[in-house]
Amino acid sequence: MTTLVQTAPVRVHVDSVHNPENIPPVFSRRDVMKHCDETSCWIIVEDKVYDVTRFLDLHPGGSEIIMECAGSEASAAFWDKGHSRHAIRMLDQYYIGQLKPDPKLG
Repeated sequence: MTTLVQTAPVRVHVDSVHNPENIPPVFSRRDVMKHCDETSCWIIVEDKVYDVTRFLDLHPGGSEIIMECAGSEASAAFWDKGHSRHAIRMLDQYYIGQLKPDPKLG
C-alpha cells in the first residue's frame, strides 16, 4: 500500500539562487529616480534603496507623504518624523539594495 503525503511547495528566494554570496544589488541615483510614482515608488534612506510601492496605501500618514520623496533621498524626511522602532524595522521588508556611491560627493 502506497501512502501519498502532500507537502507545501518549497519557496526559494530567487536572488539567493542567482546571488549565492547574498550581495545586495547596487542602484545609482538615476536608477532610483525612475521609480517615482504610485506604480513603482523607491526611496533612499541612509544609502539603502527601498521599494515602498506596496506600502503606499498602508502608510498611516497617507501615501502623499511618501510620494514627496519618491525616486529620491528620503533620510531626513524619515528621521525627522520620529518614526517608532516598529516603523524602522518595517523598512527591512522593503529593502531592495544599496545606493551606488557617488564619487562626486567625495
